[in-house]
Parts: sequence; C-alpha cells; structure tokens
Amino acid sequence: DAGQPSYTPTDEERKLVSHVKQQVATSDRFKRPIERLTHLSLAFYLGKSNVSWSHQQRRLEEVQSEDWEENPNTNIVRACVDTLTARTTENQPVPEVAPATTDEDDQARARLATHYLGWRWEENDMSLKDVEFTQLLYITGTAVLKCGWDPTAGDLHTVPNETIAAQEYGEALRQWELMGGQDSGVAPPERPTVPAGDDSVDVLNILEFGWDPGCQDATLKNCHWAFHRTSLHVDEVRRRYPEKGRFVRPDTGFSRDAYTTDVLRMFRGDNGQNDSLHERVEVVEYFERPSERYPGGLYVVVAGGITLDYKEQLPYGELPFIVARHKTVPGRLAGIGVIPDLMDAQATLNKFDKEYRENLKLTGNTQYFVEEGSLDAELSNEPGAVYKVKKGRPFPQPRVAPPPNMGHTQIQQQTENRIWSLGLMRVI
Repeated sequence: DAGQPSYTPTDEERKLVSHVKQQVATSDRFKRPIERLTHLSLAFYLGKSNVSWSHQQRRLEEVQSEDWEENPNTNIVRACVDTLTARTTENQPVPEVAPATTDEDDQARARLATHYLGWRWEENDMSLKDVEFTQLLYITGTAVLKCGWDPTAGDLHTVPNETIAAQEYGEALRQWELMGGQDSGVAPPERPTVPAGDDSVDVLNILEFGWDPGCQDATLKNCHWAFHRTSLHVDEVRRRYPEKGRFVRPDTGFSRDAYTTDVLRMFRGDNGQNDSLHERVEVVEYFERPSERYPGGLYVVVAGGITLDYKEQLPYGELPFIVARHKTVPGRLAGIGVIPDLMDAQATLNKFDKEYRENLKLTGNTQYFVEEGSLDAELSNEPGAVYKVKKGRPFPQPRVAPPPNMGHTQIQQQTENRIWSLGLMRVI
C-alpha cells in the first residue's frame, strides 16, 4: 500500500520461511493421491457429481454439456452422510470431573470444573463443530481438531513497550506533542492494541492439514512436524498480527481455481457474498517437535513470505492436532469415507434420470429426418407449425423416440440393491 513503511526480514526469518515452504511442498507431494478423492467426495456430497479431476491442473473441472442436455442429481450421497452424522451426534457429550478425594472442598472444585467445561463447550460452539467434524469424517474419511491457545483471540490490550509498534506509537506521540498537542486541533495517535488470547478449537479438513510423510499413525506419536494452512482476508491478518501483518500483501493464487474454491466454500456454508476470492493471503501455522536443530521445538506463522510470529519452543510440547478416521488404511494416516463406495450408485442413478428426462423430451418434441434442401425453413418445436416441402422431395420422417420409462424398473432396482449391499439405508 502507498505510504506503508518497508520491511526487511532478518536472516533467521528468511531461513524460517524457506524451511516452512519446503515442508509444505513435501506434504503436498505426498498428499496428491488423497487430494483427488477428497475433492471428488466433497463435490458429490454437495450435489456436484458432474465433475472430473484434472491431474495436470490438480483441481475439479465441471464436465461440459450441451445446453439442451439434462444433468439431474438425486443426491443419495448427502442423504446417507447426513443420516449417519445425525445418528452419531444425536447425544451431546457431557463433561464430568471426578474429585481426587472425598474432601468436600475437593468435590466442590470438581463440580466447579465440570460446570466450567460445560460452559466452554457452549462458548466455543462445540455442538456445531462436532457436527462438522463428523461430516468431514464420513465425507473425506479424515477429520482433524486443532486445539490450543489462540494468541489472536480474546479482549484487546495495549502492546508492550518493547515492541516495534509501541516504539512507532511513541515516536508518533512525540511528533504530535511537538505540533502542539490538543491545541493543534489534530487528534492524538491511537495506542496500538493486541488480543489477550483465548483457548480455541478449530475443525480442519485434510486439505488444510499437512503432516510429516513418515507419520502413519493417527495418534501422531511418530509425526515430527505438522501444520495448518488456510486463507484469510488480508485485513484479518493485519488485525491478528499488527506488528508485521501490515507488511503482508494479498495473494492472487486463490482466484485461479474458482470452481474448487466454490465447492469448499459451499461446504463451509459461505454464500459467496464476502470477497471469498479477493484480497486473500495464505497463512501457514507450523509446529515442529524438539530436535537437535531446535531443542525446544519450533512454532512459526508465515503469510505472504513474511514471518508473522515464531518461537523456538513448541507450545505445550505437543502437536495441537487430534486426527480421526472413518475407515483406516494400513500404513497411511488418511482414511476413507463412505462416499467413494456410493459414487458408482450415484452415477448410475444420475444416468438413469438423465436418459428418462431426455426420452420424455423426445416424446413430446419429435425429431425428424429431413433431406437436405427440401424445406424452406428450419424445423422448430412450435406447436402447429407448418412447413413447406419443395415439390418432388420426400416428407420429413419422424425419429421414433424410446418410451420415457424404458429401463426404469431394472436400473432403479439395481441402484437400490447397490445401496443395500453397502450396509447403509434405503434412500431412494
């Protein structure tokens, strides 16, 4: 932005940015086989089954069709997932803290802790997050909870005096006083503030979560590093990280794949009215366990090539992620959801509906075989239309359309049997 001061990163910050980018690239290469199935599963759940995966572009592409073609979608996939989710989340967990002794004070503290956990459950909207977590579990096969302390949340308070923002504020305040202070008629500079912090729980899909390729266990015991990657509006980045966030510039990469981004936005419930593809920046929050290089571990936040925050200390000494899988795959962290088993049944049902509707259209709007040059005008679907046939030319011959219900019973029965064979429920 015009008028903004420039920023020169230190050598240590450059090394950290390079290190995080290398780890993200490693995770992306490892996740490519999983990426395709995850995108397709999300698309099928949202009713966008008329899609294909471009291996070259690594994104979803809508299958092109003629304007007259029908592309119906009787979404059995969503019905199955939503029913399974409702059955899984119908009972809300109730926290309980057991007292360590029979002492009355100890029992009172345990009751207070139980009420506090219940209040935090409501305060963090955990009922909604529980539903989304379960949905991701059945749709993509893998769901992730990120639990920890969010330093960007909570009430605002003034920044410490040793920070760059506080020093710049002090200089601006001195300049304002030299101008005459209140007598100058100029408003005094505002003292910068930062959030106090608060505990947080975020639900991540497997596209937002990256991990060490050597990790094969959902407990993450042998996972050396992991990260959370998301996109935020540039103003939100500057609010959360006021000291260095003001130097971050928006990315343009998020507008390249509008279709895939639209699928993910629809799942999150975003109606698309809020700059979803504009002024965004990729933010990576990276966590690494203690090692010889970093004895205390490592925590780094990178956005737009700038290190927003870093500490050579892993918060709480543990990776802040909890991974759950629907169907496990031996030797692989990522699981498999219910949708891959339903894709063929959904495609079969869509094909049947498409043929049925097109045959119905053909029955009411008969096609004709016409000798070239025999008509003075083009054929149309207008009722009662009159066409003049040139003398000596044969009359148009109607193309007999198949009956609209051709194959209805057989295909529907096959589809129902397929659903039953998966051990799910009858939804057609």
